[in-house]
Amino acid sequence: MANRIAGILSLVAFAMCLFVGAFEAGNPFTTVVWRSLVAMFGTYVIGYIIGIAAERILSERAEAEKSEAAKESATEGR
Repeated sequence: MANRIAGILSLVAFAMCLFVGAFEAGNPFTTVVWRSLVAMFGTYVIGYIIGIAAERILSERAEAEKSEAAKESATEGR
């Protein structure tokens, strides 16, 4: 999940940088591609960290739901 989030965010950042650098700023091709690659790498790192945090949050929440369900079923059985 972390790799997917990082990959999606980095590709979106790369595409945005290409578009803005080429059409809005009018920079040369090599400058646009270089800056886009740097932005893609930085965004991948940030996205990976966000993905790891999301995985942990979801797994902790799933464990909490399981324990609550187990407690409820044990209480109903009495």
